[in-house]
Amino acid sequence: MSLKCFPLLYVNMAGEMIYILEQRIKNQKNISEEKGDLVLHDIISQTLKQKYLHEIFKYPTLPTVTEIHMRAMFERLAHSSIMRLSESSMEKLFDLTLMMTKYQIQSVVMPEQILTVTMNHLSGMRRIAKQEDDIQELIRNAHAMVDYFRRSGGVRSWVLRSSSGEAHTGRCAKDASRSRTRQNPQIQSSHLKCKYATAQENRTLTSLA
Repeated sequence: MSLKCFPLLYVNMAGEMIYILEQRIKNQKNISEEKGDLVLHDIISQTLKQKYLHEIFKYPTLPTVTEIHMRAMFERLAHSSIMRLSESSMEKLFDLTLMMTKYQIQSVVMPEQILTVTMNHLSGMRRIAKQEDDIQELIRNAHAMVDYFRRSGGVRSWVLRSSSGEAHTGRCAKDASRSRTRQNPQIQSSHLKCKYATAQENRTLTSLA
């Protein structure tokens, strides 16, 4: 993968993953709104943690990023909350996230439009955490970093050469065209084995699946 494309790819894939998780949590009636919000807020906070994001945007110093690295990174993000997914669920979540992100990138006609896609994902995170001042500050910082990336010429040099993306090209174009409405992401509730906990319980996981 071209490291110059990685920062925006990271933000867009994280935004898609958070959106998919939001929809699945809403569809699980036995998960309270409070616990669902806690999961999403924790994941957004970890995704946009200032020190973490700064390292990602320092692409000249990054090692080569492979599909294995990407999967491990997004698994850590998904599990940065009190939610736990099975290995199968995590694989389905990553594949759907990658498919939808790649579809959006392939739909743009000029590099600058990737910024619009990125800002839409950040706006989605802002909506989810609209009452959380600390997360809003992280989102403002992410906006500033994306803008700096644009001004430094990072967007114009965007070339998607992801080995992980190439493996999904054929399926992406076919499947995403049918699911672009983003209704009912194809991660069945039986596969999303979510577990939650409270601080009072010392974060002992209680299954809600």
